Amino acid sequence: MAQDGVRAVFVANDEMASGVMRAMHEAGLRIPDDVALVGFDDVSAECLWPPLTSVRQDFRAIGEHLVTLLLERLDNPPAQGAIPVSQAIVVPPRLIVRASTARR
Repeated sequence: MAQDGVRAVFVANDEMASGVMRAMHEAGLRIPDDVALVGFDDVSAECLWPPLTSVRQDFRAIGEHLVTLLLERLDNPPAQGAIPVSQAIVVPPRLIVRASTARR
């Protein structure tokens, strides 16, 4: 079991997760036996050992939405001095489960 009762760590991106993996290894902790680890962005997650569970974003869909919004703004610019109305678009992420997490 991990020190101080920590059972899982969620890291802001996969590159930082690789640093957490090293620190856990140096502390004698095993992933996922002692601590589960999850990253974010799924860029190089499957190249790490153990392969990292990560949240994958659909960058293509995000880019398509951004281009559509940009083209709409260029075709219909706000009146001079007007504050543009922001628009929220949600592109659902996917959790890609790999060996850095285990069922408990």
